[in-house]
Amino acid sequence: MKAPTTTMKVPTTTMEVTTTMKAPTTVKTTTVAPVPTTLAAFPVFEYTCASIYQSGYTTSGDYTIDPDGFGSNAPFAVYCDMDNGEGITIVGHDSEQENIIVNGHDAPGSYILQPRYGSRGNEISMRQLGALTDASWECRQFVRYGCRNSAMMKRDRKSGLTYAWWVDRYGVKHVNWGGAPTDSGKCACGVTDTCFNGVPTCNCDHDKARNQADEGYLDDRSLLPVMTINLGDTGNKKERGAITLGKFICQG
Repeated sequence: MKAPTTTMKVPTTTMEVTTTMKAPTTVKTTTVAPVPTTLAAFPVFEYTCASIYQSGYTTSGDYTIDPDGFGSNAPFAVYCDMDNGEGITIVGHDSEQENIIVNGHDAPGSYILQPRYGSRGNEISMRQLGALTDASWECRQFVRYGCRNSAMMKRDRKSGLTYAWWVDRYGVKHVNWGGAPTDSGKCACGVTDTCFNGVPTCNCDHDKARNQADEGYLDDRSLLPVMTINLGDTGNKKERGAITLGKFICQG
C-alpha cells in the first residue's frame, strides 16, 4: 500500500510548478514589442492628392506625396486642389509663362522648350512623374501655340518633317497637338474639321499673315508629362509664334 502514498505526492509537485505561470508578464512584453516595427512598414505619405482627400485632409495647398509607396522613387511636393471634392494633383514647372515668344528658328523642331518640373532645388524627375501617372486614372497637360506665318503639322519640303512636335517622358517624339489623338498629325480643329479656311490639320497650318492659334489638352496618361515642345518655321521677320505649356494635372 506504500505505492499509492508515493503517487499522491506527485500532484503536490505539479501544483508548485503552476506558481511559475507568473511568466505571462514577460510574454506580453515580447509580443507587443514588434508592433511599432509593423506600423512603421506602412508608407509615410499618401499616393496622390485624391488619397490625401479621402484620408480627411480637404484644404487646398502644398502637400508631399509618394506615388509608388516603397518603390525606388523619392516622395515629392505637389499642389493639391481640394475644391472639387476629390483632390486633384498639380505639378508646376519653370516654363509656365504664357505666350513665350518663338522667333529665329526656321528648321523643323529647332526651337526647344524643355520644362523642369518642381521648383529650384526640388526638381521632380520623369520617373517620379511616371509613378504619379501610374497611380492616377487620368492626367493631362494644356498646350497652346499662337502663330503668324508659322506652321505646325505642315511638312518642310526639304526634310519632310513637320515643323512642330512634342516629346514624351520616355524621350519619344509625337506628331500631334493638344485635343488630337497621339501621332494623328493634327490639332484639335483638324479632328473636328473646324480649322481656318478648311485646312485639314491645324489653324496655324494656314501659314499666312493672319494671327491664329491651336490649343487643347494632351491627355495620353501613359506618355505624359511633356519632356519637350519642338517648334520651327519662325526664321524671318514675318514669321512668329508664342508657346504656352500648362501645369501637369492628374486625377485619381
